Amino acid sequence: MINLLFKNAPVVFDRDCTADVMYFLNSNAVELVIESSMNFVMGSPIEPENQAALVSKMLAMLQVVVTDRRRLGKLTGLAA
Repeated sequence: MINLLFKNAPVVFDRDCTADVMYFLNSNAVELVIESSMNFVMGSPIEPENQAALVSKMLAMLQVVVTDRRRLGKLTGLAA
């Protein structure tokens, strides 16, 4: 993957992004909040019948929070 810079901000190509659309994300305006009671809590271990291993569920409650919407953007209708 090749990154380009526009005014010291990286411009990254994403093949899964919709055609003719450009998103502007500022990592300083987006946070990941973790619920303290569900911070990667391990469940009870079980031993599957067909494996020589112990397996546990790991539970987490996460939320992506935008702290400054003005610093994010979406540009549509781009023509080549």
